[in-house]
Parts: sequence; C-alpha cells; structure tokens
Amino acid sequence: MEKRREEGEGLCLQVQMFGGFSLSWGGKLVSGSKKTSESQFNYLMQLLLHHRREGVSRDMLERVLFEDRDILDVHHAARSVIYNAKRRLRAAGLPDLNYIEQRKGICYWTAEVPVWEDAAAFEALYEAAGREADPERRLGLYLQACRAYTGEFLPQQAAVFWVAREARRYRNIFCACMEEAVRLLRASQDFPQMRELGNYAMSISPLSDWETVTMEALVAMGQKSGVPAAAQALLEREGDEGYRRLDPSSQLSRLYQAEGLSPFPPHFSLQRLREAGIPTVVWLCPLLPFLNDTAENINGLLDLCQAAGVKGVVCFGMGLTLRQGSRAYFYQQLDRLFPGLKEQYRRCYGQRYSLRSPKSQELLTLFHRRCEKAGILHNNQAIFHYLGTLEDRPQGQLSLFDPDPSGQAPSAPLA
Repeated sequence: MEKRREEGEGLCLQVQMFGGFSLSWGGKLVSGSKKTSESQFNYLMQLLLHHRREGVSRDMLERVLFEDRDILDVHHAARSVIYNAKRRLRAAGLPDLNYIEQRKGICYWTAEVPVWEDAAAFEALYEAAGREADPERRLGLYLQACRAYTGEFLPQQAAVFWVAREARRYRNIFCACMEEAVRLLRASQDFPQMRELGNYAMSISPLSDWETVTMEALVAMGQKSGVPAAAQALLEREGDEGYRRLDPSSQLSRLYQAEGLSPFPPHFSLQRLREAGIPTVVWLCPLLPFLNDTAENINGLLDLCQAAGVKGVVCFGMGLTLRQGSRAYFYQQLDRLFPGLKEQYRRCYGQRYSLRSPKSQELLTLFHRRCEKAGILHNNQAIFHYLGTLEDRPQGQLSLFDPDPSGQAPSAPLA
C-alpha cells in the first residue's frame, strides 16, 4: 500500500476514507480540517471520488449536500457548491481542468486527474488475495489488506445513508481478510504474527471479538498468563466507548445485528478461555440508562458468567461516564438509533461526567446477591488481589515434553 502511495505522490489526488477524511495533492493537505465551513466541500468530494467510476446522479448529490433543508432553488445551490469546489481545487495546485463533468444528469470526477483512495486499494488487495493460488503469497496479500484497513469508513458521517452502507461492506471485507489470514497463520503455526494481527484488529475494530485471536496465539505459545494482560489492554483502549461491548438487551441486539455486528462477543471469548483452562475476570462497565439497565440484562450477563466459570466480576457502579468528545459521538448515535432519547439524557444528566442509572441501587443489590450465590468474586479489592497472584509461564520455545505447572498434559491450541 505504501509503495502505491509513494508512486502516486505529487501525481494523483490522495484520498483517505478510513478513520476520517483527508484530501492531499503533491504532499499538501487540501482538506482534512473539521471546520463546519468545509462540510459541503467534503461531502461533495467524498461522494464523487468514491464513486468516480460509475458517477453520482444529480438527485443523490443534492440529497447528500442539502438533506431535508428547505432551499428555494436546490439545483442552483448544487451548482454553487460545485463551482466553489473547483475554485478551491485550483487554488490547491491541481491542473486547471474541468474536474467535475456532468453527462445526462450524472456527475463524474474527471479521468484527467488520477486518484488514489485507501478504500479502493484495500478492496483491490482483498480481491487479489482471493485470486492467488500460492498459500504464502495469499497470506501476504491478506495481511497487507488487514493493515490497509485503518479504521471505519468515514466515521464522522456514519449517519449518512450511503456512508453507512459502504462502512458495513468494508467492515465485512475486513472480517473476511482477518478470518483467512488467521486460518493461514494457524495452519503454518506462526503464532507470534497471529498475536500481532489480533492486537491490531482489536485496536481497529473493538466491537468484534478479535481478542480471541490474540488469546489463542498466547495459549499456543504457552503464555497463558498474558491473556489477562491482553484483556486489560483491550479495556484500556476502549475507554469510555466500552459501553458498546455490554451484553445488549433484545432491542439493542436487533440493532447490533442490523449493523452487521456480533451481539454477544464477550461470551464467545469466555467459553474459549474456559476450554483452554484459563481463569477469567469480567469487567462490567458501563450500563446505558434507559436502554439496557434492566434486571433482565444483569441476570443474563451473570448467567453467562456463571456458565463460563468466571472467577470474578469487577463493577464500579451501574451507569456510564462521558468525556466531552465521547458525549458528542454518543449523542450522535442516540439520534441515529433512538430518536428523542438524547433529550431525555440531557434533561436527566446535563453535562455530568458520571451518568448513574436511575435503577442503580436496585441493580447493584441484584448484582452482589447473584455473584455471592454463584460463588463469583464481586469485591473489587479482592479481585485485584487475585489478579496479582497470577504467575508468568517461562518464556522460550516449548517442547512436547515440557512439564505443565498444573501437573496435567500440555493442552492443545484452541481450534
């Protein structure tokens, strides 16, 4: 991917769609600022450059640019946006051309200004890997494709219809690349690289269950004590967005599935760890007021924990915390998925950092009673003391004849 970027540097328009939008020409940034004044220019360029081969209908372009705003002459407004975009591109140093061509009601980006787009490069690697017959070269292409996916497709425009569709499609392609790469790495027993790939996927796509890839690799390398550290690192990376990993209510489950996400990734991970003989501790945080802060949900979570034989459940309260940046994103998603709920949050919590569920005391009582009855640790201090007693396995190459500290025969890697 980097080779393609270097070859095109200064000769083509560089477009980043993954993890956020940016536009560069000759090594200089044309767009990438979050200023409101750039919104229409960005929307226009995102749409045209991503659909540069098939073009964009005038109706779709106007719908994306102006949404449902009451504009007297929407065609004139669209022409003004295109005119101003052309002026801006010329000012950025692009050749003096007609960048946006219109033919029979369809707008096209001119073929005279070549474009390199990270999303298109990612998809090309995925398709090349699918055509490759040699396993080693195929693995190399899948690994390149995984690394080329550097974040969600245009995450700041997640509520726009065409962006949501493409984001889901690219997320599915990334999952397919990961699954094939992991399968090939497992077959070649390249567990160090498998661990690195799992760590990367966890940082890029924390809503999936890629931590199991890292955990499988650690177990296969005899580093079972590294699994709690991997889980802790996952929690730290997710920070305030960890609420999305909670076992959701039936309503949230349907929304997860509609977005192409797995609604219960933690349970899958816990079962695999139990099969490998690895003790687990669950961190229960946060819970979303008015959405999944129900006794049914807490009981369901603890049923799963009990079935998976977890050692303890850490809980600092029933609710969530929101920093300023997290709050804006969280409210944006509430508007998209639960219209009207944002206003209820604002009335109840204002700008508070800590948002405690109205059912907090009731749910905490249920939580402690259930854990006590099931023999699950639920005192945070006792749990952290227990975590401090875990010991590391010796490092280095393992042998079939190495004794296991438990006195049992060495276990096989997770399938």
